[in-house]
Amino acid sequence: MRKRTVELSAAQLYDRREVYFHSCLKIVPKNASGLIPLDLKREQQRFFAAIDHERARGRAPKIVILKSRRVGMSTATEAELFRECHLKPYKQALVVAHNSDSADTIFKMAKLFYDELPEGIKPPPKYETKKLLHFANNGSRMQVVAANEARGYTAQYVHISELAFIEDPDTLMTAILHTVADDPNTLVVAESTPNGIGNYFHNLWVNAVAKKNDWIPFFSPWFDDETYVMRPWFQEKDLSPHDAKLQQQHGLSLEQMAWYIHTRENKCNGDQNKMDQENASDPITCFLASGDKVFDQGLTEILDKATAAEQAGELPEESAIEENPLDKRAPVVRFVKHGPWRIYRPPQPRHLYVAGADTASGEPGGDYTPIVILNRHTLDVDAVFYGKLHPDRLARECAMVAWWYNTAKIAAEANNHGVLVFDELIRRIHYPNIFYRLVDEKSVSGKISEKPGFWTSEATRTPLFNLARRYVRDQAGRCIDPNLVKEFSEMYYDESRRAQHPKGGASDGTAALSMALYVHLGSFDGSLEPLPLEEVGKAVRLYHENLVRRSMGLREEDIDIGGLTMDQIVKLDQAKEMRERSRMKSGLGGYR
Repeated sequence: MRKRTVELSAAQLYDRREVYFHSCLKIVPKNASGLIPLDLKREQQRFFAAIDHERARGRAPKIVILKSRRVGMSTATEAELFRECHLKPYKQALVVAHNSDSADTIFKMAKLFYDELPEGIKPPPKYETKKLLHFANNGSRMQVVAANEARGYTAQYVHISELAFIEDPDTLMTAILHTVADDPNTLVVAESTPNGIGNYFHNLWVNAVAKKNDWIPFFSPWFDDETYVMRPWFQEKDLSPHDAKLQQQHGLSLEQMAWYIHTRENKCNGDQNKMDQENASDPITCFLASGDKVFDQGLTEILDKATAAEQAGELPEESAIEENPLDKRAPVVRFVKHGPWRIYRPPQPRHLYVAGADTASGEPGGDYTPIVILNRHTLDVDAVFYGKLHPDRLARECAMVAWWYNTAKIAAEANNHGVLVFDELIRRIHYPNIFYRLVDEKSVSGKISEKPGFWTSEATRTPLFNLARRYVRDQAGRCIDPNLVKEFSEMYYDESRRAQHPKGGASDGTAALSMALYVHLGSFDGSLEPLPLEEVGKAVRLYHENLVRRSMGLREEDIDIGGLTMDQIVKLDQAKEMRERSRMKSGLGGYR
């Protein structure tokens, strides 16, 4: 058999990456039908373009890849590391696999690259082992190890394979990244399929997307591999609603859909979650399909509605709410860039509301202090404050918006900073409609009493978040707020089955919504059903009947609608008239 030769010099080959790959490197194709040249697929070309772009900017390229199975990202990375070591002197490349079997597989690829190099450019090995190639001509070396062996190595080029499946990735990455210089002529690639949310890989990806670190996020969906096609045995009209939606969202051909359906039914046993995890279509669904999510049902629908609202321009502008000195029940809403409020629907006549709030210190580096306005007649989230306020300022913000929303019942966390919030609401602001919890004989006082606010403990935390889970699962109301939806999509259960949010994420808005839902239900149980609006009208009628009974000396009926007194309910009508007058004066329904 005639031996292959290459006419170009090492320097020329280095400058022409794709020529080098085609002329010098051999791979085993997916169908294992002999060796073929490494010709880059479209997705691999995009990967190298991202590396070259970073180097052109004078930056050390660090790429985090969220990928589908077998789309060629590992092959492309190994080829790049091999090229550097083969053609450049005294380079060190390190590949870290999540286990020994994977390390062996990856090294076999590198060994195949070496064994199949053409005559004339194949250097003799200085020595080689099952995990190391050391080139005698230039002193460069390429090593492949399992994660539990990756200690004490120094390298300019690093590939971490299946990062999401590595144990103690924080320690590993800290050690490795400190050995790589911040130089454009280095390369760090961390790639993986998803394995849950809240872990190191997920946080790395989320922060890269949010531009909170220097990593470049690179998403590689299954349909960007041009080989993932199959002859269809069905027509487009036969697609299920899920598959038809997928085809429309990504502009997929019927041949691509045939591959997708065949792979799901035959390689994932018909499990849609497994298919979404192993063969990702978008960078959100694949994470949601993996791991132990808090919001495991209904989230896709919530995400779709939120995305559709944003694309249609239906999200209200960010705003700030200011007190109206003439009428505390008719504040002024001003549209402010990066303002903390989004008003999805202003107060409606006769509607009852709950203002759920999560308390915290309000310091810049601390937790958020969200306020969620829940409409009890629609169960829609009608307004959301997402910012950080000190307890006294949070109390004033709560009272201001709650008065506007027909004297909404305020349900805030009572723990820690909640004491200061309720002290401000009760003693200084004198807000009239606050949620009080019952404290039984097991308490310190030894008697049944009422205390303001919701007490969060290990015993109440899980059932509290379960209310939000049911809200999302049952699609009980409309919630398209970006901050709340982001929290829903990121929350996960840790090993102790405790609901958590990932590092850099939050769950405070979810807690505020959950407290509002608790007050609406009056307990952790019961069906999440809207309060019929007729109940308010009935309460007003009964109130007037009680006035007649009172004048005749008869016993009055006990009525409690939404925790409001009859006087407060009747004032809803009075507030409506006053609010309409205020809106007429301000021009745009109270908005400026």
